[in-house]
Amino acid sequence: MEDNTVIVTCPKRFSDAEIEKFLLSKANWIERHVTANEHKNEYLADEIAYRKIYVAGKEVSLIIDVNGENRLSENEVRIKSLKNLKKLYVSKFEQRFKSIIDCVCIEHSFSYKSVSFRDFKSRWGCCNSSGEIKFNWKLLMLSEEYWRYVIIHELCHTVYMDHSAKFYLLMESIMPEYKAVRRDMKAFARLTTLY
Repeated sequence: MEDNTVIVTCPKRFSDAEIEKFLLSKANWIERHVTANEHKNEYLADEIAYRKIYVAGKEVSLIIDVNGENRLSENEVRIKSLKNLKKLYVSKFEQRFKSIIDCVCIEHSFSYKSVSFRDFKSRWGCCNSSGEIKFNWKLLMLSEEYWRYVIIHELCHTVYMDHSAKFYLLMESIMPEYKAVRRDMKAFARLTTLY
C-alpha cells in the first residue's frame, strides 16, 4: 500500500511458517516497492500533510479556513473543508478538460457516450463498453499534458477494451511520447488516495 503497510491475505490453512517463508521469498520485491513508495511519499509530503496542493501542475498553498469561502487561484486554494475540493476543481476546469476531449475526438475520429468525474482511489480514469468515460477529479490538479495522456488512454478504450498490443499501437500513433508521460505521472499516483 502507499503508506508501506504490508498486508498478507492467504487461506486459513496456511501456517505462520508458510507465510513467513513466502514473505522471505518476496523480501527483495517488497523492499523495492517500500523504497519506491518512500520516495513518492517524500515527493508529495506537503500534499499528504494537506499543506500544499496542485493547481494546473503547479504546487500552491492549501489553506483550510472553516469560516472562509471556497476559492481556487493559481497561487493558492482556500476551502472550508477537504470535501469541497472536488466541486471546486470540477467547476473551475471541467469546461477546459472537455474541450480537450472534443479536440482529440475530432482529430482522431473517436466518439464517446458521456464524460463524468468521480473520486477513484487508485486510478485516473476508466471507460466501459458503452463509451461512458469516468475520470478521477484529482487529475484536474495536474498539468494538461497529463490530462491529455489519460484522455487519450480512455478514448483508446472506446476502440479496444483491453491493454493489447493494438491498444498500445493506437496510443503511440496519437501520442508517441506516452510512455515517458506515463512514467513521469507515476510520481503523482499517491494523489489518488488523498482528499
